[in-house]
Amino acid sequence: MIRVIRAAAACALALMVLCGATEGERTRELVVIYTGDSGAEVESCGCNDLAYGGLARRATLVNIIRDAYPDAVFVDTGDFFSPNVGEQDRLKNAITAAAYGSFGYDAVNLGEDDFNFGADFLAELAGEYNIPLISVNVVGSDDAPYAPAYKIVERDGLRVGIVGFLDADVAALKDFGGAAAAPHKKPLARAVEDLSSRVDLIICLAHVGNVDRARAFAGKCPKDIAVVIGGHRGGRTPRAEEIKGRWMVYTRSRNRYVGMLKLTLGEENRVVAAENEVLPVTRETALDEKTQVFVDEYYVALRELVEAKKLLKPPEDVPPGGFIYVGSNECAECHDAQTDQWKRTGHASAYESLADAGREMDPECVACHVTGYGFRGGFLWTKKPPISTDVGCEECHGPGEGHARSPALKTATVTEETCTRCHDAERSPSFDRETYFARVEH
Repeated sequence: MIRVIRAAAACALALMVLCGATEGERTRELVVIYTGDSGAEVESCGCNDLAYGGLARRATLVNIIRDAYPDAVFVDTGDFFSPNVGEQDRLKNAITAAAYGSFGYDAVNLGEDDFNFGADFLAELAGEYNIPLISVNVVGSDDAPYAPAYKIVERDGLRVGIVGFLDADVAALKDFGGAAAAPHKKPLARAVEDLSSRVDLIICLAHVGNVDRARAFAGKCPKDIAVVIGGHRGGRTPRAEEIKGRWMVYTRSRNRYVGMLKLTLGEENRVVAAENEVLPVTRETALDEKTQVFVDEYYVALRELVEAKKLLKPPEDVPPGGFIYVGSNECAECHDAQTDQWKRTGHASAYESLADAGREMDPECVACHVTGYGFRGGFLWTKKPPISTDVGCEECHGPGEGHARSPALKTATVTEETCTRCHDAERSPSFDRETYFARVEH
């Protein structure tokens, strides 16, 4: 990986010619490592064979880049906390804060999801773990700035200003619980004006919405901003985009990618070329031992939380249609051949795969690895072998009580939508109806 990263630097010379550097102009390089929209994804779903992600693997990739570029600047565009507000999400946020504090960020911008548990919760964790929050326009209940407007860092004599904001439109429907996002244009202009006389280069972390909104902002932002790194819900900018003299990239989401922006600076530290790489955090990426300690702590705490709060949903609800789940053994009494075929599929060991990964008590995973989660007759957690584990007959064909009483009452037709409840773009991006149906057809 280090060889790949270093080899990429050889492209900079060609890019200087293509993107604005003149022959003989003295240049220097600045690397910016960027992340965003992490969503407190402590460890990504193991069902995804592509970019596996997770805090510990992402940390390894960042460390590799830092080894190759010791003077790199490291920033985050915000939404490092979970977009959800359950008990498990509170725990994930606390673990994420501890990890973020250990990563050595230069600046972490604020996103609206970072306030899902209130301003005091965020402030307490950010203070405990020394997370360098910034925002020009998030204010507390007393209208005082919630965080510094910017950070200044120095890299090999180069003074870099990092400023950030949260677009009030993005945060319009969010209750910050003791804080709020004010309009950003005037405070951003003041911060940039203040920075312009103190630094050589200004980077703006723009929690502004989707990629198109980031592009629009880059086209009209204060003139002294040289680089815009956009974020909010993840997007795609494979290449750095030059927009009216500024360079713009956008973050990917869920801890599954790390952005690396290489800036070539010419006279007066003007950015004359920019090369963007979006590096995937894959299964093959090693686990960073220091960060894995936090991940291990999360799973220990999650098990305690699930048992204390009974977070694994009990089978209380009546399924649509009124019939309850009866279990695969009931189906097997009349469907021997189909049962034998099912036993040879991954569905028959779906819960076992969770247990092998130590995630059999993770509510975010269990629902797609059992039958009838939350419904009567479906999955029931017990300390002995749980009931209705694995993806059995009724998870695809629907509750079997009616059919068991009278075969004339047919079970539900299996459609593509039946599968994509779990085999969605997030957890199963390679899902193909014909290929997957062939594996389970009986």
